[in-house]
Amino acid sequence: MYAGVLGADRVPLLDKFRTRPAWQHRDAETRLAAVRQLGPDQEELLASIARSDEDARVRRAAARTSAGQSRSKSRGRARITVAKNGTKAGRPERW
Repeated sequence: MYAGVLGADRVPLLDKFRTRPAWQHRDAETRLAAVRQLGPDQEELLASIARSDEDARVRRAAARTSAGQSRSKSRGRARITVAKNGTKAGRPERW
């Protein structure tokens, strides 16, 4: 974002203090723990994580959490199936 203005290795001071939610962290273990702590009012977020996170474990946890909270069990089962297959947007996960 600032690479052209400040150089690739320099970040404005205020950006260092901005925090992201734990489910957006770089580390998959941190994201996994954050997904497990999300509540029932976060179903849309859980569905989004289940579809798009780069780590299969995080996607699977989001799908399971969402399925456990969902009123429609069939919709939850479909999410779990997608997460278990290791697919992201219809593509197989790279090892």
